[in-house]
Amino acid sequence: LERIFSESHATTSMASARIQRWALTLAAYQYTIKYKPGKNMSTADALSRLPLKHSFSDSKVPMPGDLIHLLNHLEESIVTAAQIKDWTDKDPLLSRVRKLVENGWNITEPTPDLTPFHNRHTELSVLDGCLLLGCRVIIPTVARKTILDQLHQTHPGITKMKMLARSYVW
Repeated sequence: LERIFSESHATTSMASARIQRWALTLAAYQYTIKYKPGKNMSTADALSRLPLKHSFSDSKVPMPGDLIHLLNHLEESIVTAAQIKDWTDKDPLLSRVRKLVENGWNITEPTPDLTPFHNRHTELSVLDGCLLLGCRVIIPTVARKTILDQLHQTHPGITKMKMLARSYVW
């Protein structure tokens, strides 16, 4: 907390939205954050070392409903980097852009389909065969519906969902 909310260090733009909101809220107050070792915090220390009266075996621990729901839909909802790489390999435009990123942009006058990528070519990179724009994954055309379906599964509202989508995919 000393590092995150210190007045001498600015909150980075890469910090989570929750941290940024806390930093903004706390900016209105005068406060000092001091480090206090865990052994000096009797409540937290006692609770973290409190022995359990009963030991539970894995079979007796109840499984939360959210976890059950996640496990039931896990195989159909997770998109892996390997899948995105395969989709990128099959997409003629993105496979061409990936080769340009890997070998250097030697095009002075790009075709209309390459123009959006050429305009941002300094921000493009390749990781595990996936094309990235900054820290966002460029999704091939054939995979866009799959990614949208995955984003809609936890639909937190229009504004928040668009914000999440724009921060992870392009």
